[in-house]
Amino acid sequence: MGTTVEEIFANLPGYFNKGVLEKDMTIYFSIGTDPAGKCTAFLSRDACDIKPGKAVDRADLVLKTSPKMFIKMVMEGYNPGASDFMLGKVKSNNPLELLTLRKVFRFPGG
Repeated sequence: MGTTVEEIFANLPGYFNKGVLEKDMTIYFSIGTDPAGKCTAFLSRDACDIKPGKAVDRADLVLKTSPKMFIKMVMEGYNPGASDFMLGKVKSNNPLELLTLRKVFRFPGG
């Protein structure tokens, strides 16, 4: 596949779907244990700004998972199921809000 978490983070502004959000939102991505796998996305109706690391005390949405799972979600369109959450493969402060990722970002995997 050849895609890395860092490449996905760098491309998030390009994947951003302007005009979808009705209110500003922050998303904290914690992908794996490497500091390069942590970033905060500041989203508004028309802009997506990415900051390295955890740039807010409380994000509206938190996604914690492994690099392999994150790449699968972004590049292959995988939607985590209940078993992924129960087994700890994916963690979030609001699992239902993860669906927003598909609306806000046009990921290559759909």
